[in-house]
Amino acid sequence: TIVSPASGGAGTQYMCAGWTGTGDVTNGSGTSAVFTVVTNSTQTWQWRTEYLLSAGVWGAGSVGVTNGWHAAGSNVAIAATASIGCHFVNWTGGVASAANPLVLTMDRAYAVTANFAPDLHTLTITSPYGVATPPAGIYTNDYGTVLTNAVTSPDTRGTTRYVCTGWTGTGSAASGAGTSASFTLTNDSTLAWQW
Repeated sequence: TIVSPASGGAGTQYMCAGWTGTGDVTNGSGTSAVFTVVTNSTQTWQWRTEYLLSAGVWGAGSVGVTNGWHAAGSNVAIAATASIGCHFVNWTGGVASAANPLVLTMDRAYAVTANFAPDLHTLTITSPYGVATPPAGIYTNDYGTVLTNAVTSPDTRGTTRYVCTGWTGTGSAASGAGTSASFTLTNDSTLAWQW
């Protein structure tokens, strides 16, 4: 009988793969053997090396791999999947790569992190009159950002008075009435104040 696995230090273990024998000892698998020996015989325990794989995430996403021990020399594919509104950036830790999926040849222990970041989307605001908050322009925000927009009304210029009747929008900004609009940015959008 032999104890398996045996520690090989941080991130390395040796797993008994059975034994080979001569004489009265026949080859076998497992960690325990019983023989009746009547001639000179040998028993040699066979070991395989395994390395520890730990894959984690930073940001909103997941990795498709089973953390744990993998046979030395085996190839392990790790797929990174971003959550809605995010994208995969890269791998850090035991390897630096932007490949997805990442294929590791288990020649040592690996601890890797899949990094994710929010998607960026633009909001284009236009208004020929009044004072818009934020001002007319193009703004970039993270996916899922709650945006509140407003405009002052009425706007008097000389003898002409302009009254805001609402806004037209595309993307996340549905059209509406009034001088204030709030919405959650989930794609590129426009907001045009109407007068």
